[in-house]
Amino acid sequence: SIIVTDEVDLTNKYRVDTDGAITMPYLNRVPVAGLTLAEAQVKIAQMLQAGYLRNPQVRVEVDQFKSRRVFVSGEVRTPGYVTMAGTTMTLLEALALAGSPTQNASNDIKVVHPSKPGEKPNDPITVNRKELELGRADITLQDGDIVNVPVAQRFFISGFVKNTGYYVLDSGTTVSQAIVLAGGLTDRGSDRRIKDLTDRVRKALR
Repeated sequence: SIIVTDEVDLTNKYRVDTDGAITMPYLNRVPVAGLTLAEAQVKIAQMLQAGYLRNPQVRVEVDQFKSRRVFVSGEVRTPGYVTMAGTTMTLLEALALAGSPTQNASNDIKVVHPSKPGEKPNDPITVNRKELELGRADITLQDGDIVNVPVAQRFFISGFVKNTGYYVLDSGTTVSQAIVLAGGLTDRGSDRRIKDLTDRVRKALR
C-alpha cells in the first residue's frame, strides 16, 4: 500500500511480482525486494523527485503478506498445513494451531528447515516439548518448514511400584526416574538392586 500525499493517481495498492518489483504510474518497474518499508519509501520518493514531483511525501505499508505456511505432521490432533499470520511463527504457535500434540506424542519434536535447490537437506532440529511448554526452547519457524511430532517410545514397568503400566520414554531416562514416573515403590518394593540391574543393561547394549 503506497500513499503519495496529494497524488491520487499514485496512491494505490501494488502487488510485488515474482521478480521483486512493483509497477507504478510514471515510474514503471520499481524493484523493492530486500528493502525495508523505510528504504522503499525513500527509493520511491527519490525516483518521483528525479523527474515528476518537486517534494513527494511517500508512505509505504504492507497491506497483505504472501501466503506462508508450515506443515505439521505426526501425533497432533489436526495434522496438515498451518498458515502463518505474518512472516514468522513460533513452534508453540504452530502446534497450537494444529490442535496440540496427542497423548501418544513423543516429547522430542523434529523441525526441518527447507534447503535451497541443489543443497543437501538440512538436518532436523530436535526440540523437547516439556522445555517448549515452559518457554525455554521455542524456535522461530520459516515459510516451508516441516514439523513432525513422532509417536512416543514407551516402556512398561511392573512389580512393586504404585502405578504399573506404560510410560513415555524420554531419551536418557534412567531406571530410578522410571520408578518415580510410576509413583515410586510400594512398601514391599526395594531399590537395592537397581544399580546392578542398570550396569547389566548397559553391558548388554554394548
